[in-house]
This record gives sequence, structure tokens and C-alpha cells, in this order.
Amino acid sequence: MKIRGITLNLLGALAVVAPAGAVPVSSTASDSAQACGYIVEGRDTATAVTAVRRAGGRITHEPPIVNGVSADLTPRQVAQLREVADLQLIADALVTTQAVGTTHDIYQRAMVGPDQLAAQGFFGNGITVAVLDSGLWYSHNNVKNDLNGTNKILAMYDAIVGKLQNARDDAGHGSHIATIIGSPDVSVNGQPPGIAPMARLGGVKAFDGNGSASYATVINGLNWTLANKAKYNIRILNLSFGARGRSRSTGTTRSTRRS
Repeated sequence: MKIRGITLNLLGALAVVAPAGAVPVSSTASDSAQACGYIVEGRDTATAVTAVRRAGGRITHEPPIVNGVSADLTPRQVAQLREVADLQLIADALVTTQAVGTTHDIYQRAMVGPDQLAAQGFFGNGITVAVLDSGLWYSHNNVKNDLNGTNKILAMYDAIVGKLQNARDDAGHGSHIATIIGSPDVSVNGQPPGIAPMARLGGVKAFDGNGSASYATVINGLNWTLANKAKYNIRILNLSFGARGRSRSTGTTRSTRRS
């Protein structure tokens, strides 16, 4: 699957793991009901920003990738926004990392089938893989080094706080995926177990120590990846997580609004 020039690698089963309904986030003084997270889409991001601010919601992210914003909204604010033409509201929800199974990493190359390419000298040179997950163990050689012992991590972005920084992996899942992609270690058959051990890495942290995230945080990570794909030559984006699909709640259009 591709999105704006980046190949999406969906590693792991996309299981249904999220509870129904929006994710509760906080309470407000103006509305005793608990606020919940929503994705609010409009004709463009500016339209969504204006509408949410007028309703009194709290904007958490402004990702252009969805022409909208992530926001914390009370039920009263949700009802108000549903009356705005050309707006779509999607309740935020839990997303969790997914495991591949019990197969040991040393067999991943044989399972995927890049051995013939490796025999011709193709090890992922010149390609950057973004891993949108729980972060990376930067100090672990099997995560950060290529076959020459050179650091291959070009950038690390923390989508939870929204800035470039050492995105520490508190869950271990992102580092596990990174070793499958590019571990330079030598397996029992004398070959590196990583599928592309010379590929560069971009670590995008969206999941916490429990392997959990929200749709909003994941979208923020996707937005950063697309915005920086040319800068870091990101050609592949790995996504190893799953969640329940979210339906859209569309605002009332002016042509169908009843008097």
C-alpha cells in the first residue's frame, strides 16, 4: 500500500482491539460532562481550527494530512459542531501494537524471501524506513547499527509530545520491529537476520510503555513522516498496530438542514 510516495508495511495482524466510543480525556469547568478526543475534519485545517475554537474545544494537534484537527470536546461541543456544515467528527479511540507471532527473528529473511537479492548485494542501501511504533532503543547495536557498525538512525520524532527528541522505547515493540527490518547481527546460518540491514531508520514514537496510543497521536506521527519523507528519503513506512475502524459523523449540510 502507498500513500504519497511512501510504501506502507503493515507488519502483524490488524486485530480488533479498541473499545467502542471516544477516548475520555478530561473535564471542563464550563461543562460538567467529561470531554473526549475527536478528529474534526473540514474543507481544510483552518476551517476545522476555527470551528473547534468557536465551540470552545481544546485543540491538541493540527495535522494537515487529514485537513483537520485533533481536539478534546465535551458532549455539548460535539452537538454544536455537528450542526456546522462541511465538518466531519470521528471519535478518537485506542490503538495498540501488534505482535507477529512466535517465529524467531533469525528466520524472518527466509520467510519474507530477500535472500536472492542479498546474494546480489542488495541490503537496503539508500532507503530509509520509518517505524511508527513505540520508539527505538537507541543504545542497542542491533537497532542502531548497519553492517558496517555505522549508526543508521537518521531522526527520532516523538509524536506524543510533538517534537524531535530521543524517543525512548518503553514498550520494546518498536525496537523489536526495527531488528526484524535491519538487525546486522549474524544468525546461525551466517546471514544477518535483518531483512534490510543497510537501510536507514526514522523512529516515530506514538505508543506508550503499554503499547497503546490514540488515533490522534498516530495521525500526528503519519503527518510528520509525510512532511519529512523527502528530507530523510523515507520510502517505506512500517505500521504494526491495530484498532477498530471508526465511522464518520458528518455535520448537517446547509442544503439539507430542516427548519
